[in-house]
Amino acid sequence: MKIYRISISLVAKERKTIESLLPQERLEKATAYRLEEDQLRSLGAGYLLWLYTSPAPLTYGLYQKPEKAGEFFNLSHAGNYAVLVVDDTPVGIDIECIRPFSKVWEEKAFTAEEKQNIHAESDFFLLWTRKESIGKASGYGLRKGVLSLPSKDGINEYEGKTYLTHSCQEGDYFLSVSHLGTKEFALAIEDVKKVTTYRSD
Repeated sequence: MKIYRISISLVAKERKTIESLLPQERLEKATAYRLEEDQLRSLGAGYLLWLYTSPAPLTYGLYQKPEKAGEFFNLSHAGNYAVLVVDDTPVGIDIECIRPFSKVWEEKAFTAEEKQNIHAESDFFLLWTRKESIGKASGYGLRKGVLSLPSKDGINEYEGKTYLTHSCQEGDYFLSVSHLGTKEFALAIEDVKKVTTYRSD
């Protein structure tokens, strides 16, 4: 498993270069956002996808989740970062910036047992990123509802399959990764320090 991260400040600085590298469909997705920060996050995610996944064309699995030549990957972005995880088994990643949240979402997203562990914004987003990473690894995303998704660190059962989930916190950000099966992995994040116009295939 490989995890990559790019800062939105770097994307803003190198926006023209990044735009010159991405396929038209990714550019259209990014520019569809109204706010510049959202555009930059989408461009950053697109750049990570271009740089670190197979050059083979995208294929689409369950619920149109994209795959490339047998690789499994997933993207997420929040705040000042976009992240990409690449693995040899279905995988999901979620990053969130700790911020105030609505109590309505706590009621909708968490079981009574889970709510006992939520005492601050950090608790909410730790559990939320775990749930979303499992949903994304499964291919269902949030279609079956956030409440039904498990939120443990370690082994989780969902829709008849087993997923391994790990989380970490860096500053005001939580990141969680889940993949199908129980093979152990480390949350070793590689930061993109500069934008390059070539890739090593």
